[in-house]
Amino acid sequence: MRLELSLQGSDEQLLDSLLHYYCDLLQVRALQRPQCGIWLQPSTVAHQLMPLLAELTQSDQVDVLVIISITDASEHSEWLLRQGWCDYPLLVCHDSQFGRLTALQLLFAQESIFTVRHSWPCELIKIGLPHGVDIPLKKTLTEYGGCLEFDYVLSARPQPLMPSDSFVNRYPSTLRQHSRPFVAEIPFGFVKYDHFFRRRQNCTAADTALIYHISNLALEMPWVQHQLRPTIALLLEQFTDYKLIFRPFPADINHPAVVACRQTFASHPRFIFSDAPSYVDDYCTGALMICHRVYQEHLFPLVTGRSQIVYQPAEPRDTAAAIATTAEQLITRVQAELDNIRVEPAGLIAANPVFHPGCSARYLLDNLHFILHDQKHPEWRYFALDCGLTTDTVLQQAVAGALAFNKLALAASLREPERLDYQLLVLESLVRVPVQLQDSTLALLYWRKAMSIAAELLCHMEQQGQPTQLLDSWMYQRGLPVLLQMMQLMHQHSVGLNQGEQKLLQYYRPQSYQRWPVQRLFAVIATQDGTELTGGEVILYGAGQLAQEFIAEQLTRQRYQVVAVVDSAPHKWQQQIAGVTIQSPQLLQSCSLPIIICSRAFAEEICGALQDLPGVDKRLYRVL
Repeated sequence: MRLELSLQGSDEQLLDSLLHYYCDLLQVRALQRPQCGIWLQPSTVAHQLMPLLAELTQSDQVDVLVIISITDASEHSEWLLRQGWCDYPLLVCHDSQFGRLTALQLLFAQESIFTVRHSWPCELIKIGLPHGVDIPLKKTLTEYGGCLEFDYVLSARPQPLMPSDSFVNRYPSTLRQHSRPFVAEIPFGFVKYDHFFRRRQNCTAADTALIYHISNLALEMPWVQHQLRPTIALLLEQFTDYKLIFRPFPADINHPAVVACRQTFASHPRFIFSDAPSYVDDYCTGALMICHRVYQEHLFPLVTGRSQIVYQPAEPRDTAAAIATTAEQLITRVQAELDNIRVEPAGLIAANPVFHPGCSARYLLDNLHFILHDQKHPEWRYFALDCGLTTDTVLQQAVAGALAFNKLALAASLREPERLDYQLLVLESLVRVPVQLQDSTLALLYWRKAMSIAAELLCHMEQQGQPTQLLDSWMYQRGLPVLLQMMQLMHQHSVGLNQGEQKLLQYYRPQSYQRWPVQRLFAVIATQDGTELTGGEVILYGAGQLAQEFIAEQLTRQRYQVVAVVDSAPHKWQQQIAGVTIQSPQLLQSCSLPIIICSRAFAEEICGALQDLPGVDKRLYRVL
């Protein structure tokens, strides 16, 4: 069954009435107890919110409302019903209307890679949930955008120490969504762990099943879907005293490879197909877990103390001791673990695997007043977010840094969509994600996002009649090589190009790429509004390596005529750089030509020093 939510006329009025109803209800209830929202975004980690929702709903300290955009509800209506979200108070509205929920005091939201939240009330306190116990706090705050979006982060387990000023001058206030001048780590725990822990403690059938756990097939290696049936058959044949619980990723329930497994083994008395919204009730019976991916920290071994065995028969080059690469190795290691359980039935559960095991929600509710009244908790870590730098400076620092991707450029591009240079920084940030050894799925996720943005940008520029030279430069220099490598990886995964990727490949043909100059491609962007300077006579400010490379490029591209180079260092005056004489900045007072700042490290200082020049705001440019 599919819940149709395409809206027309009276449907929009109905949704608006529903929004009015909840806004009024929240206002009334806020007089009695705190009002909490749970922002639901259908994704691979949304299931982490369900146990928290259940715990909060059972409490009489807060009221809870689940909120989802009409777009997400329409596209994932079957998922909403199947996962049980409709059993709770649920508000469906346009995401542009989230700002009207001013009576909410707290908002719980899962971390995400690409989502940037700009539409919630600014005074709303935002609490972020990492999507697993293995996610480092620093990754949540940087790569997943916690420093841009969350006032508090619910940390699952002890984290490495970080100075309280680790994020000062890195996140401009114009891009942040905070109601607090900091982001704080709450030693919370993991609600799903709590539920699993309690079920395991009370389970009378523990250690009676083998768990065959499959991740999202879009993230698994391509050979995995062909290995499912042989692995199931092998485990059922070899270990006759144990049930076999086959758990595919929920989004893959209807995948042909999964359906084939279900049909093949449905009549087997020891085969269990696990498709409940939560795997906890099935996994609490597990003696060990077999999977094809290496998990740093999975809940199963954390809760049960039992082992996980990685089986990669199509990757024989990996000789890691923890990985079985043949069926014989798999059988031997499974049998050894089962024999060990008979000797050590209690298992080896790590000491304090998470904060407050079994009672994380209770801990949060008991300390909620510290959040609501902006009081410092002695056990929580607070990281200042003071930033005296401009967005452009922070973005340049991020591009120059070692981090492959963070959401700074993405947030800036959504805040100022007219800034083409911000869009290109998003693309550059995304394609810097490397291909990991034996696992190209993560790189594909980021690269395909980059190509999606590039295709949308190209279509928009064509529709608006805007020049595409800047995008062309980036695509030929960076985008097309990535697209070609991406196609090779997609072929390995038996995945085809989507419409946007096909458009890019047709527009930026590899034949054209071969004819494109090998030299580094520079674009010149106005500091005031981000528009591109396409050519003409210019003066360069800064006589370093960047200026030398820029002048060298003009020997082949001949877009700009560099008539002078100025620098504030007197010892450089009258010297030459790439054949152009270096002069004092005094030259700028008698010249009205565009000024290109050829320094990334001191760009802001140079802009400040030139503010007294007449009309300088319209003359300043920087190199991208």
